[in-house]
Amino acid sequence: SALIKNTELGKIRISHATLDTLTQKAVRSFNEVKDAKSLIIADMENIRIQIKLLVMPDVKLPELTMSIQKKVKDYIESLSGIVVNEVQIYVDNLATVQKTRVE
Repeated sequence: SALIKNTELGKIRISHATLDTLTQKAVRSFNEVKDAKSLIIADMENIRIQIKLLVMPDVKLPELTMSIQKKVKDYIESLSGIVVNEVQIYVDNLATVQKTRVE
């Protein structure tokens, strides 16, 4: 399905897949994020984004999640012109760090 943005020259349709790809690109720019899954929830000209994160250990979660929320909102709005009403983040778990063994 697609989001519709009305302009004076006609409608612009942007797919959920496009918005999801933009979300993933914004989130994966953070080195502290090991993995991310996102879901776009849309109604006419507004969207909500839900993001599920696997983050690296020893990360200050409040600072990281607020930075991700702001970056995702700003990035999608600037590139798509669609208003992001909300960016919800769920930190699912911390990544385990594999220690390399030297023999």
